[in-house]
Amino acid sequence: MKVSDVINNNSGAGMTPSGFDPLKYVADRFDGAEFADNTVTFPEYGLKITLRAGEPSQINSSYTIQLIYILEHEYFEEKMTESVAGFGDTLYAAMKMGAESFCTGVLHFILIALKCEGEDTVTAKVMNDEQVFRVPCTMGMFHVGEQFMTGGDFWHLLRDEITGYLGKKKAYWIKLYAAWAGDHLTCEARINNIMYPELTEALRKVVKKPAQPIPYGADKQFILLIQKDDTYQPAPYTQDQVKDLVYDTIERMKEIDSSESYTAVTNAVFNDCPVKSLAREMITFIPEIYCCVVLNTGERDSIIAHDDDTDTNWEMKRSQLRGYGWIDGAVYRYIREKAPSKEDNMKILGISSRFKAAYQAITQGAKLEDLVFGEMMYRIDKDYIAY
Repeated sequence: MKVSDVINNNSGAGMTPSGFDPLKYVADRFDGAEFADNTVTFPEYGLKITLRAGEPSQINSSYTIQLIYILEHEYFEEKMTESVAGFGDTLYAAMKMGAESFCTGVLHFILIALKCEGEDTVTAKVMNDEQVFRVPCTMGMFHVGEQFMTGGDFWHLLRDEITGYLGKKKAYWIKLYAAWAGDHLTCEARINNIMYPELTEALRKVVKKPAQPIPYGADKQFILLIQKDDTYQPAPYTQDQVKDLVYDTIERMKEIDSSESYTAVTNAVFNDCPVKSLAREMITFIPEIYCCVVLNTGERDSIIAHDDDTDTNWEMKRSQLRGYGWIDGAVYRYIREKAPSKEDNMKILGISSRFKAAYQAITQGAKLEDLVFGEMMYRIDKDYIAY
């Protein structure tokens, strides 16, 4: 929903007479920012920001609203989206709170990271390749409610774990969030908008329980890591190319009914993909991701590439492969847009090893909602490159 629609549709909900635009609020907070055509630009940084708003809600005398800031930069291979929640006794107050949270807890640190030339770095390894990332010169945590964190911020407590999730993209944005409400702890660790359960569990372990229960306290840390030019390796394909290839491959997979037709589809995918490494990932990942989406099951953070030539296993995190994340997003989008029939779903699930494992587990008494798939193994050869 456009912010102007929110303002126009809720003009009597405690808005200021001239309305309040949380995107213009961002522009007014930072020197050098320009606001025009519902877009904030930072010419000095090469950054562009737009905004979508959720439908406001009112419970008793309190308003809540979700603001989704969308950031574009040449370093970001997909758009960065940051969702912030605002609440207050008027809709104006709720929107202002959300805008302030974005400015203070996210954008401030993004601008610092984009300009940082400091010497602090972390090195990630993807198979035999090393990628070096600049650590922002300044970082901090955005705090709401009562204080509960002691002994350091999230980044310094989880630096080594987070480094293991970095791949070959130019930039990775990490959001770490934890909140206590009484005896209940909520945690979430996201990398480039995707939540990773094992990293979230690592975050949970470093968040100590307050000595005395607190009504509410929350901490959020946002870290933008940018790969140095001398180790950056651009992918030989784009996210849009992967999306189109995924759609075509799913349509082809619906026709598989024998080993011969499976081989024909595999050959067609290899012919269409710009590199063989992506084709190998497409053939393996699409049915397994499709299974997770249709069954609504979770999966572990890791995947394993098995080199047939050397009988070697390479363990990586899903976040380290461009292909996995882009294929995952395209499969989800395909199912949402196309709404395939049960019959079509079963054709794809029929070639999924995860579906076979899930079926066997359920027949033995397991509950579908309790299933979490382990590490996926896929086969590679000596020419494979993990982009």
